[in-house]
Parts: sequence; structure tokens; C-alpha cells
Amino acid sequence: MPSLIARDGATISYTAEGSGPAVVMLPGLSMPGAVLPRSAAEPLLAAGHTVVTIDPRDTGGSSRYDQSVIDAGAVLGGDFATVPYTYSDMAADALDVLDALGFDSATWVGYSMGGSVLRCVQAEAPERVDATVYFASCPGFGPEPTPEDLGVVLRPTPSNRDEAIAWALDVLRWTMGRHFDPGPAAVDAAMLVDDFGWWGIPVAHLAAGIVGTPGVTTVCPDDHRMLVVFGDEDPMAEGGRAFAAAHPAAAAVELQGYGHWFPEPGPWPIITAAILDIARS
Repeated sequence: MPSLIARDGATISYTAEGSGPAVVMLPGLSMPGAVLPRSAAEPLLAAGHTVVTIDPRDTGGSSRYDQSVIDAGAVLGGDFATVPYTYSDMAADALDVLDALGFDSATWVGYSMGGSVLRCVQAEAPERVDATVYFASCPGFGPEPTPEDLGVVLRPTPSNRDEAIAWALDVLRWTMGRHFDPGPAAVDAAMLVDDFGWWGIPVAHLAAGIVGTPGVTTVCPDDHRMLVVFGDEDPMAEGGRAFAAAHPAAAAVELQGYGHWFPEPGPWPIITAAILDIARS
């Protein structure tokens, strides 16, 4: 897997497959770019696009940070001195990948946390954005986390493989809702840990979320080439509807019967068709 050295010296791992206009996929909290399923990538490749995936910091082959140095109490109190990176840094990483691949611009797809990173890309480098897809992401419009949410995301760093796999399973159960199937999910959880080095949800990702995107408005500057996609069973569905309503020129797709994530192929044919429509518009 290729990698580059970011502006601050971090290593950023990425993949690029296909040829033609770029579609950059920005994954969610704690996840490497490799979680993009083939049922999502193949229609884009067949339509003549280059599909780019990125491992955010603290995932996959990208730089890992010592989570123990992050002072959570200080972060919650508004002191961000121990936060190693922000969404803006992640956006800069994605733009560096685009530079390395020789693309001036791209269609950007931000899933969950990736939508907040995309929001920074759109605000800081609008000339490099051909179209945007906010998938299960509603920056600035999301609900407050519930105790159940916090119970999944806030845990001590795993001390062994079994603990890491058990946590990954809980994350999959949390995101898939009623579509969670323990058998395939156990395989996926083991793959995350063994093949991609998943070792829990990084505190740094949560800290970046608390820092947020200061100076970046929650309403995007251009909603004419914008797509908002979310499942009607996603706990963030109301936020998705509010985010879509705040961008009246944007296209919106509400996936019936789906939550925050789903097994393959799920609604991927609907999602990729909508992505291709917005990329061509």
C-alpha cells in the first residue's frame, strides 16, 4: 500500500484503483480505508473513475499516536494542547494524497466522521471539490451521544487481541442495528484486528471531534453538487434530515430499513448510483 509523508511528518497510507476522475472515500471513526466494500468500489471503477481510499491517522498503515498522553479532562474543558491532530489536519492529509496522485480535484465521499473531514476540505480548498457526498454524516446537525453510544466508543485501550475483537464486534453491532449478524461480523471483526491493526476507537479521533471545525460554518458553501445519504434507522437520521433541509439544492437519499452501516451488498447499488449521478452533474 502506498504512503506519503504529510506536512507535519505523519505517514498517511492510501490506495488508488482505476483510472479517470477521482472519487475520494473518507472513512468513519476508527476505520481504515479498506473497509470500503467491493460492492461500493466496483460500480465506480466500471464507470471510469479512480477510487481513492485513505487510512486516517491512527488507522491502517498511517501514523499511530500514543493515546495515553491525551488529557481527556482538559479536552472536555476546552484545552486542546494534548490533541495530536484535528479534522483540518485530516483534510490536509487527504489533499496531500490528491496531490501525490496528480489530481487537481475530486468527488469526495465522507462517511460518518469522514463527513466532518470533508466539510474541512470543502471549506479550505473549494476549488478542489467537484462534488460532495455526505454519507451517514451531518456535521453540525448531529444528536448528542446517548449513554449507549458512549459505552461503545469510550473504553480503555484493549490489552489483548480478544478484547480488541470483542470491542470491534460491539462497534459493528452498534452501527448495523438489526442487520447485525454475529457470524459474518465475527469474521469482519477479526479481519479488522488481524489485517488492519484495529485496536479500539482512538481517543484522538474523539478528541478531534470535540475540537470540531472551528471557523467552518455548518452550512456548506455550495449545495448544487451535493448528495446527502442516510438510513432511516440510523440514530443520526433526524440530523441527516436537518442537514439535507439546510441545503435545499442538494440531492437527498433516505435509505429505507437501514442504519449507520450495513452488510454487503445492502443498499450499495442505490448509493453508488446516486454518487455517479452527482459526479456526472
